Amino acid sequence: GEVNTRRYYLTRDDDNSKVTSPVVTQFEEQKKLNGENLEDFLSWGIKKFPAKHFAVVLKKHGLGFAANGSSVPLSARELRETLERVEKKTGVKPDVLCWDSCNMEQWEVAYELKDRAAVMTGSPEAIPAVEFPYPTMLHNLVRYPKEQNAQTLGQTVVHSYAADAPQTTQFALDLSHMKSVA
Repeated sequence: GEVNTRRYYLTRDDDNSKVTSPVVTQFEEQKKLNGENLEDFLSWGIKKFPAKHFAVVLKKHGLGFAANGSSVPLSARELRETLERVEKKTGVKPDVLCWDSCNMEQWEVAYELKDRAAVMTGSPEAIPAVEFPYPTMLHNLVRYPKEQNAQTLGQTVVHSYAADAPQTTQFALDLSHMKSVA
């Protein structure tokens, strides 16, 4: 059955078989991905856990620029509008926007989001149902924290996919170049 939405404070442990991190918010229902719920989550996270840099990983079905009902609930335009509202509320925009979704690393998507993050990572193809390479990516963040910026984190995501899911095509785009590409 469906599990109600929870927000966790992720903590490090060595048990990959279960989540041991504490729940910080338990909702009475399952929150579906839409602009309002994403805005609420990002604004809450930015205020509750202030940091110098933020990365947002979106795990959903992808269909490029379009939305398609409940299977692809958020279009690139709706995401841009959501990230604009989050920035107005918090003064923060993500350094890196990572797609854990099929078909999202497209020029149209990148252009729509060009002012909402510094770097965007993802695949222009269907991706296999493998987990986002969090362990490798986080290992590199912990091992080389001072070397990280938006560009190096984007490269870390691409290299982590190459190590953990070599059959997957991944790219990191510097969104500051999208106006000249257009």
